[in-house]
Amino acid sequence: MVQIIRESDEIMLTIAPEGTRARAEHWKSGFYYMALEAEVPIAVTVIDWGHKRFGIVGYVQPTGDIEADFAAIRELLRGVQGHTPQNMTPVIPKPAQP
Repeated sequence: MVQIIRESDEIMLTIAPEGTRARAEHWKSGFYYMALEAEVPIAVTVIDWGHKRFGIVGYVQPTGDIEADFAAIRELLRGVQGHTPQNMTPVIPKPAQP
């Protein structure tokens, strides 16, 4: 995927990092590592049922400090309400595998 991104003049790849419609303990992090390696920003996009809005709320350029970068994503998502709030997964990265 990184090679495709690098070779494209223009590309938009959409990934749902929560991964499912049910609550999980963390976000999947593949989107983060793809953006980091391809050296492209992450467009943080919302479907906000609470404010009845849809769209990009900001960009995060991955730095390699996944905790700090996810903190920036969390900040952009503060106040956003999903369709089923009890199913919203916390904006934390998948723990590293030992």
